[in-house]
Amino acid sequence: MPMLLLEGMFSILNAAPDGDSIRFIPHNPMLWKQVRGRVRPNRLGGVQLRLDAIDSLETHFSVPGVGMRLHQPEYWGNAAADRLLAFLGFDLQTIQRRLDKTITGAEPAMLPGYILTRFADRNGRAIAFAFAGRSPQTLTQPSGTWIQVEADWLTASANHDLLATGLAYPTIYSKLYPALREALILTARQARLNQVGLWTEDVTCQGFQLESLYTLTHAAVILPKLFRRLASYWLTETNALGLAGVQAYLRAINDRVILPTTGEQTSLDRLLEVKDNWLRLTVQPEDLVFIEK
Repeated sequence: MPMLLLEGMFSILNAAPDGDSIRFIPHNPMLWKQVRGRVRPNRLGGVQLRLDAIDSLETHFSVPGVGMRLHQPEYWGNAAADRLLAFLGFDLQTIQRRLDKTITGAEPAMLPGYILTRFADRNGRAIAFAFAGRSPQTLTQPSGTWIQVEADWLTASANHDLLATGLAYPTIYSKLYPALREALILTARQARLNQVGLWTEDVTCQGFQLESLYTLTHAAVILPKLFRRLASYWLTETNALGLAGVQAYLRAINDRVILPTTGEQTSLDRLLEVKDNWLRLTVQPEDLVFIEK
């Protein structure tokens, strides 16, 4: 799978990195022009990364159309954010944050690293695999080169580390090549089967009672994509009947997924089992491949 190699600096000051997103400034910001889609660099050339194939629990989710910021149960979201920073080499003991998670102090506040990326999402974030330090490929492949990425390279990425330690859910999209996808799926499945990290508390497929917003923000550890959909439903739809309308709501959003085990294409609402105020996802997160919108 060809991906663009970019070397640069991870930057955390005046930002709120979480377990799957962090700012990256390439040594040559002009190289962003090679990324497919439109990235949105700041005045220093920094772009927010969205780490490919993973989704950590939300620490500050802005509900569309509501103007409210929510979080999932805080322990695992904060643990993922700390793990990402530590993996990239930041000293957690020096990091100071405001209540909104914005980092106001850190020593150092920038560290060298490199990414592998192909395209930007519709929010202008580069979808990437993130690595600490200097790229071993730079001896023969300079920054700004499109290189053929092998699956075993990903074991050195922060993405893989967060899956292996059970601090992020697998959230695979169809643009990720099958060979790379399968390696990450195996890593995520092993973490789940070994009950590592958040998998000790996950109720995505086990099911849970959803009777208030508090359940989503403080109690139920679930796939973040499902959390975002349920939180938006709860706050923007008429829910006097509880979850009676949630599948119709999801049907209108039309999150399309592929089930790799069968090759079937379906929608997320059809994979949700709902009984009164109880619900569950009927397919394990690593067995879903989402189709980009």
